[in-house]
Amino acid sequence: MTDEPTKPAEPAEKPAKAAAEEPADKTLAEKRPAKKPAKKPVKKNTSRARLVFRTVAVVVVLVAGWMAVLVGAQILQRGKTYSFREETLHVLKLMRAQKADQLYNEASPLLRQSMIRSVFADTIKEVQSVMGKFQRIIRVAKAEVNKRPTGTTGFVVAEVEFSQATTICTFSYHRVDGQWRLLHFQINLPLHRIGAAKRKDSLLAPKTAPEQVHRLVRQIMQSRMDGTTAVHYDDFHPKFKESVSLDKFVHLLDARVNKLGAFKRVLEIRNSSLSKGKTSAWVDAVLEYADRKTIGKFGFDKIEAKWRLKYFKVLSPDPGVDE
Repeated sequence: MTDEPTKPAEPAEKPAKAAAEEPADKTLAEKRPAKKPAKKPVKKNTSRARLVFRTVAVVVVLVAGWMAVLVGAQILQRGKTYSFREETLHVLKLMRAQKADQLYNEASPLLRQSMIRSVFADTIKEVQSVMGKFQRIIRVAKAEVNKRPTGTTGFVVAEVEFSQATTICTFSYHRVDGQWRLLHFQINLPLHRIGAAKRKDSLLAPKTAPEQVHRLVRQIMQSRMDGTTAVHYDDFHPKFKESVSLDKFVHLLDARVNKLGAFKRVLEIRNSSLSKGKTSAWVDAVLEYADRKTIGKFGFDKIEAKWRLKYFKVLSPDPGVDE
């Protein structure tokens, strides 16, 4: 019996095929691009960075725009050119017509609190007696509007022509109920227009007020500390008491104390004058408070042998007063 060679078993060939196919599988695996799991977080981080950048950019643009609006509004407010020409023309025309009562009634309440009607009328008469009648406003040199704790105010500096001379005038206004109302005015009277006769008749005659008037100024200013305000008020000018009540006068005194500190003393009498008939006197005094110094203006009339306060005003602090 001849033995035939046995065929290799089938399973023995399968591992060889598997071994032959294995490198091919590895090559395909190597050719395939490997997945990069890190790309997803990178994309997320990039998107987040872009979002943050855009947010910051928007915030910067908004802030810059808001600041530009604020700065622009301030520039426009400062540069706002309101000339007050119409208001000033109205005031000067009433002065020319000697309508002091109408002008006084139309004025700011703050003016009426600080100046009685008769003194206001006398001031207008004095201006017209020296300068003549109002002719025209030549030009507006400066005008400005300001917002203050007491309200909106404004002023104008103008060159004004009168029949006798041309001069520089300053008018300030107070915004009340949507209207500009006269708060203060100053008309510079040229010295060459004040003749000898007019100077003697003027309330600003160069004669010193008597010492009794100076003493009254000190007593009135000390009255809040002494508790004698009501006593002095009884002796004030009747027209002053018509315009300013006792409570309002006390408020005027206290308002300056609240702003400037406790009142100390009348430091000096800076200016003092007496009328020709020796019946009217004016005093400018330097008032010393705890924090600042300022100027107080006082006017008196002599009635029944008594000097009676008819005008009172404590000015806002002037930097030049402390020098």
